[in-house]
Formats: sequence, C-alpha cells, structure tokens
Amino acid sequence: MTPNLQGPNIDGGSEGGDPIAEFFVQGAEDRYSDWDLFANMAHWASVSAGLALMMAAGLGFF
Repeated sequence: MTPNLQGPNIDGGSEGGDPIAEFFVQGAEDRYSDWDLFANMAHWASVSAGLALMMAAGLGFF
C-alpha cells in the first residue's frame, strides 16, 4: 500500500485534499498574512546590509 503523499489543497478546490489540514493551513495564512510585508522588508534590508558590508570589504575598508 502506497502512502498518501498529497498535501493540503490550499487552492480552495475540492479535489480530495485533507479538509482538516486545509482548515489549519487557511487559518495560518489568514493569521500571518499581515507579517508578509514586514518579513519582505526585513529580508531585503538584511540583503542590502550584507551587500554594503561585502562592498566595503572589497574596497579595503576592513
């Protein structure tokens, strides 16, 4: 017997996904959707800071 490897169906369709998993995935998406902008800004701020440090090191400031 092969295991069911199908993940939760988060598209909203009813193609046989696990309804309990869909419920929790939707709840997590709703709860943390406000943090997406903050996470993206924090990510790009850290990328910019890392790039600035690498450029400074490449120019001999360190």
